[in-house]
Amino acid sequence: MMAPDEAGLALTDLPIPLLERVMLLLDKRTVCSLAACSVRLRNIASDEDLWRQLCERSFPHTDPRRWLALEKRSELLSRRSLDGLAPPHNYRSVFAHLSLYEQLIGSWRLTEKADAADFSVERLYNFAWEWDCVSCVAMEVSSAEPLWNATAALRLGAPGCCTALRLVDATHAILHEFDAAAFCRAPSAAAHAATAVAVVGSPTSLGSSPEGTFGFEMLKFMQTTVGIGGRRRRRSSRGSSTSPGGRPAPLRVHHLTRVPVPAPTRAHPLAGLWVADFSAAVDPPDDLRESGVQVLALTYDFSGVAARLVAVKVAGDNCIPPGRAVWTVLAAPDEVLANNVGRHTGRMLVSELRGPNACDMECLSSDSILLRWFGYIGDPGHEVPHMRINPSLLRAAASGRIGAR
Repeated sequence: MMAPDEAGLALTDLPIPLLERVMLLLDKRTVCSLAACSVRLRNIASDEDLWRQLCERSFPHTDPRRWLALEKRSELLSRRSLDGLAPPHNYRSVFAHLSLYEQLIGSWRLTEKADAADFSVERLYNFAWEWDCVSCVAMEVSSAEPLWNATAALRLGAPGCCTALRLVDATHAILHEFDAAAFCRAPSAAAHAATAVAVVGSPTSLGSSPEGTFGFEMLKFMQTTVGIGGRRRRRSSRGSSTSPGGRPAPLRVHHLTRVPVPAPTRAHPLAGLWVADFSAAVDPPDDLRESGVQVLALTYDFSGVAARLVAVKVAGDNCIPPGRAVWTVLAAPDEVLANNVGRHTGRMLVSELRGPNACDMECLSSDSILLRWFGYIGDPGHEVPHMRINPSLLRAAASGRIGAR
């Protein structure tokens, strides 16, 4: 046994440089727990350089220094109540902000009411890191060429951002968009005029105009209407506000649902997000006749006797509910069908996937496949449903390489 005087060193006995190296390997919760153990550990855990290194190691896709400088560049008060967090004033608070936004990175589905219509539109949003914020790209699909289009939608954490984020759980997020003018530091011209008018009834406060003149009556009217009425309206609006601290109601509220994105591999190259255009189909099944353009998630299913490729609706026209399996095909080559299609199309086929009572899928290249409904295999005179988006669509959107096929 080890003698008492030969016992190992306690954590608090380690040199400060070594303790800092140890804390860099820990998560935030453990570092905060260590800070409550002793004064020495608390002093080390409060070091700004330690939290800066934690931010850089945990979030390599963004620049923590730019997040720390956001408040200096922003003239809006909205960030004071953003997500229930105070504006980042040190690297420890920057770490808290980045930890919150990290849970939003990825693909989400937004369901909202279309303007002047009774149907809902499913949109696909992709959140990705920028150097000083989190950007959101809206992926919209249509039957016209190109089948998809990417537009910048939101910038969370950026200067002037009036968007609050609340994560309900790992699969549900709520975004609140506010009016930037409601949070502006500079008072409006109306506010300047109201504060310039005397609100206390006294003869001297009504100016030097004689009683009965236009100037006297105008100042008196402003005193009773703007001053007292304005204060009453402000008190009423503060009392009726449903937001904490009298924050105005949001202009728009977005409910987002996380979309799991299958990752393509060398063995399963078709896994991923694709766009399917059913509007050009020739005699499709009745339940898909009005499907239009859909965003599908292609996954491989190995639960049965043979491997199958399953297409699940993610976003698009509301004819098909999200999460429904639109079609299923056998993930195995069919030499007879491949020969027939190849003879009519003259294309070199990578593989031919056959789906009984569903459709046949011709893989033209690594980023384009053709779906052919049963009965029209090899018919050169028909336009067929097709998918034109590479599985790496969302990664291309996040990196700014939109448009490369």
